[in-house]
Amino acid sequence: MAYTYTQQMFCLSALTDLVGYFSGDATTLTQQAEALIQSILQDDESSGLIGDWEVVWGPVAWPEQTVMVLRFDGPLAQMFQSQYVVALSGSQSTHWKQWLSHDDSLQVQEPWPYLPQAYGGDLEPQIASGLGRCLQCVLHDMKPHHLQPGAELSLVELMTTMATELPEPASITVAGHGLGGTLAAGIGLALQDLQVEGPNGAGWDPKQQCRIATYLSGNPTPGNADFAYYFESVLGASSQRLWNKLDVVPYAWQTDAIMLSSFLYAPYIAPNDFIQILTGFSLEKVKMLEDPYCQLLPHTPPLPGQLNHTLLDGLKIENRLGEEDMKLLTGVTAQIFAAYKPKPSQQELPFGRINPEELAQTVQSLLIPWLGDPTGEQLRNTMSALHADMQELLNELWEEIEKLLLYLIQLIYQHTEAYHHLLGTRDFARLLRRHLIKVRSN
Repeated sequence: MAYTYTQQMFCLSALTDLVGYFSGDATTLTQQAEALIQSILQDDESSGLIGDWEVVWGPVAWPEQTVMVLRFDGPLAQMFQSQYVVALSGSQSTHWKQWLSHDDSLQVQEPWPYLPQAYGGDLEPQIASGLGRCLQCVLHDMKPHHLQPGAELSLVELMTTMATELPEPASITVAGHGLGGTLAAGIGLALQDLQVEGPNGAGWDPKQQCRIATYLSGNPTPGNADFAYYFESVLGASSQRLWNKLDVVPYAWQTDAIMLSSFLYAPYIAPNDFIQILTGFSLEKVKMLEDPYCQLLPHTPPLPGQLNHTLLDGLKIENRLGEEDMKLLTGVTAQIFAAYKPKPSQQELPFGRINPEELAQTVQSLLIPWLGDPTGEQLRNTMSALHADMQELLNELWEEIEKLLLYLIQLIYQHTEAYHHLLGTRDFARLLRRHLIKVRSN
């Protein structure tokens, strides 16, 4: 059965997130992205689910971001208004690392750079400086190579060409998940603000042939309350926001919401010192801001997410957590262990003799034995082979480390796979996984 518009937008943005499973420079990533995305779009099962979509620009894949533009090209395409989608990546592991790291791009805000000169309001929309840099890259710097669709054109140049050559009005939806949704809000609003008038004269579509819409799922907020108000006044009627109530990411970067995120999985996973440290990393980035962040379309009701109690299946965890996810868990736990302050009762433990990264690597090595053996025998055998200091430390901390790992695994699931369950796109998720395994095995 063919998917709805909402399901299609989520699936198209999910295509760009697949690039996060690869590594390399921009040239290598682009080649891998192109091969994988084309194989999926040409699959008859894919056409039956999301319809026929043709890539007309890109994909362009950088280590930080993947972007492509698609056009609906099904048998009934000529009967409807031309439909284009700008699909943006955002939730691959590299972005998770940025989200959880001590990154100053959130602590510094800058004015919304595309506010029309004719705008007469008294708002002062501000966005994270990191978003400002991403907007510049996606709108102007990223360009397909000479053998790709849209060769050597920036996204704005492509839009200018499209608007000039279109025989009829067109619909352009900017779609992304996670941080890709945050970027989609910025790109969509920038295209709208630059449509009639640009910084150096006429905009990319002065005749207003194109209607801009945005599709945002699981996204953190990009800016302050004035930005949220301005976005809703300009694009609110043509935007759709979806978020899972158990997904931590949409709670960022609002101070009150971040504080609540530690308790999302309680009482199943009660917040402990390690989980509170993780939450503290997020709070540290934004608590000193004079102008707090505010979520876009804040009155949107959430999707009814549910805790997944089957994640602790050793056979399944290796499929759910890839190599990059395991590296992410190691990096995050190392940061948390480094920030942990021993309690008075733990002063005799060998904290000072063990590097936090060594402890995190050891925890990663114990992950599969822990999840794959409900009796705990495999875990005990693995731990017995560790040196004495590590054994002593883990024996004291393991119960609390378990809670942290459960929290992180649930967090990753609720931001990724859970959306396919909630939106009814599990068939497409299985198709993506099948193609990804095939490409990575070659």
